[in-house]
Amino acid sequence: MRKKIRPAFFAVAAVLLFSVFLAAQEKTPRFIGTEKCKMCHKSESRGNQYEKWSFSPHSKAFTVLATEHALKVAQDAGIKGKPQEAAGCPKCHVTAYGAPASAKAEFFSQDEGVGCEACHGPVRFLNL
Repeated sequence: MRKKIRPAFFAVAAVLLFSVFLAAQEKTPRFIGTEKCKMCHKSESRGNQYEKWSFSPHSKAFTVLATEHALKVAQDAGIKGKPQEAAGCPKCHVTAYGAPASAKAEFFSQDEGVGCEACHGPVRFLNL
């Protein structure tokens, strides 16, 4: 009798694991932005990553493109127009620049500059 239970147990376990795997695959990663990351990563117990980021140059990477210096750098590089709108500049100064709209949550803002997800990738586990 024991030999009959083992295959049934493994079959049920395999079906359950496969179901969990499929459910995880349905959650498409999306960029949510640093303001949402802040919800969990602002406390001292977690190292207050949000505050560290907010004082870093990364948090100002998009707004710096609006400066006169950025305009001169862009002109010297042969980029016409405003650096915040030129295709060559935001790709390095904005997280998820060029990613399709379906990969970004509706509240995602490129104004945050280079956020958490530039290195850590988009979020997969939140129901947003």
